[in-house]
Amino acid sequence: MQPLAKSLSQPRNPTESLTNAPAYKCGWLYKRGEHIKTWRPRYFILRHDGNLYGYRKPPVLNDTQQEEPLNNFQVIDCSVVRQDKIKQNAFVIQFNQMKIERLFAASSQQDREEWITAIEIINRQTTPHLQQQQQQPQTPTTNTKMVTNDDADNTENEYPLMDEVFARRPQINDFEYLKILGRGTFGKVVLCRERTTQRIFAMKMLRKSLVITNNEIVHTMDENKILRRIRHPFITNLICAFTTSDRLCLVMECVNGGELFFHLNHEKRFSEERTRFYIAEIACVIGYLHKRKVIYRDVKLENILLDRFGHIKLVDFGLCKTNVPFGETTVTFCGTPQYIAPEVWHRKKKEEINFNIKN
Repeated sequence: MQPLAKSLSQPRNPTESLTNAPAYKCGWLYKRGEHIKTWRPRYFILRHDGNLYGYRKPPVLNDTQQEEPLNNFQVIDCSVVRQDKIKQNAFVIQFNQMKIERLFAASSQQDREEWITAIEIINRQTTPHLQQQQQQPQTPTTNTKMVTNDDADNTENEYPLMDEVFARRPQINDFEYLKILGRGTFGKVVLCRERTTQRIFAMKMLRKSLVITNNEIVHTMDENKILRRIRHPFITNLICAFTTSDRLCLVMECVNGGELFFHLNHEKRFSEERTRFYIAEIACVIGYLHKRKVIYRDVKLENILLDRFGHIKLVDFGLCKTNVPFGETTVTFCGTPQYIAPEVWHRKKKEEINFNIKN
């Protein structure tokens, strides 16, 4: 592998050839391939608008046959993590909206710090919610603010509805599919980008034929109705819903922190303080749903996601029951066997055995 030249030794003039906007930083970095895990030298240009371009060689000013950039990233809503275990002076850029990450390596520790500082500055300048935090600095506290059921009514309007995101009712062609996030019995969840606003969403696509065949029409319609009338910071809120000839599409806000099941598997055990934090937030959202006469009935680690700030987001409202009077119980045996209380599971098995004996 050839030695990497320091970014500070490269001239800044060539970087203005791609657009009229001046470059914030430029220089050589190694970038690891996404499929073939090899490190290749690339000349990167970071611009004030958040674009990060990578070239095989430094572009020449006023060159009519200038090559197209090999890499084109946007350091908007991203985070940077130092990663010396993979390679010396390496760092990872996590693009939160796209749910992807890319590995880079600098020639020296000083050069790496300069790149990280530059990316973080551009990220703060180009990311809207970070700009608001800079304009309205908050008093630092040691405890994370919890959202209670009383606070939930005041926070419902913080989550956008369809009219606030789209100028008209969207259609399937208004979205660009980026990747499949997961598959289920009746369909799949797709990460997508709305073509006009360039906003990132998670779209739950259910096949009508499978819903009808499995007699799940009532549950599917109930899920749509429930998501339309609830808004809570610990719920993946519905933005809009529409249908095609063969699918029902629910456009949800994108949550990029992963399942709680994944984090528990990765860390093996949560601390007592962290466990209390998750349980408190789960209690808040379940209390909010009960206040609106909604019984969730499917609490499990796979249905609890984490957002980028570490707060929970409850998903999958397909087993919910609504408008159950106080004091009455439901009769449907549902849920995931691994999460059902032992006494309920044994009682159900006992009922099945007695039913088989009688018949």
